[in-house]
Amino acid sequence: MRRRGMEWCAPAVTLASLAVFSNVAAQDISEPYLELDQLEIQIGDGEEAAQWDFVAGLDTPVAAFTLKSEGDIETQTGRVDSAEAEARISRRLSPQTFAFGGGRFANIEGREVAQAVIGFGGEYGDGVFDLSLRLFEAQSFNAEVHYEFLIGEDLIVEPGFEVELPFKEDAVRNRDGFEPEFEIALGLISTSALGAFANEITFSQDASERTFYFATEYSGWSLDTFDIIPEFDFEVTFPRDKSNNEPTRSYEATFKIAAGFEDTVVQPYVGLIYERDVRSRANEARTGIGDSDRVLFLFGAQAEY
Repeated sequence: MRRRGMEWCAPAVTLASLAVFSNVAAQDISEPYLELDQLEIQIGDGEEAAQWDFVAGLDTPVAAFTLKSEGDIETQTGRVDSAEAEARISRRLSPQTFAFGGGRFANIEGREVAQAVIGFGGEYGDGVFDLSLRLFEAQSFNAEVHYEFLIGEDLIVEPGFEVELPFKEDAVRNRDGFEPEFEIALGLISTSALGAFANEITFSQDASERTFYFATEYSGWSLDTFDIIPEFDFEVTFPRDKSNNEPTRSYEATFKIAAGFEDTVVQPYVGLIYERDVRSRANEARTGIGDSDRVLFLFGAQAEY
């Protein structure tokens, strides 16, 4: 799964995107919307990469149209590390539920797949859910649930769960048989006289690795109408197959500072990424490669319209 940040990123359908989609689709007016979680350039160690993560759509009284995409491209060579895009057309079945259909394209490490997507979603109390089938080249069932609890006046707890159950070999991730991918996320948002803290803890697993992720963001610094928002992310990844040539563990720490005016849609940000790959003695002896680390500079923007 891709790095998440405080944007609740997940492979095909993000938790935040799902909530935005359900709320907008419930309206009776035509209205476009955009949630740009990441549009970023990373530079360092002789490399340059671009990453993006967004959801855009148009809601009309007849139907809602949604486009979601995320990806990672090496800009110097043009090599696509990963790219996913999903387009949907949905129709309200009731004030709380909707059905949808569309298509999905994915390119991960050179493997491509195109799929049809059909499903059902909606709202239940303070929760949002999304159930879908991906058909044709690779077939799987996807379920996603996001809920919100208000504890007291200053604390919001937002648990989320996503699972993908493949029916057969997935050409994108090159796996055989029944092997689920899943992600469990817990968000904590607290407010005080000093400002607001948004924290996320996530555990995920796919065919090749398990990942633990933590992020915290503070909103409380401002100069008149100019807001400054620092964010810190930490991620540790463990390969599931320790016999290959991948590092035994990898660590990534990211620090970002976003800034923008209160009434503006776009918030630019700058930051640093520190990455470290740690190998076991057996892995180092077999591959001849030891531990390694690097620092990347990043700049980008996020927006909500």
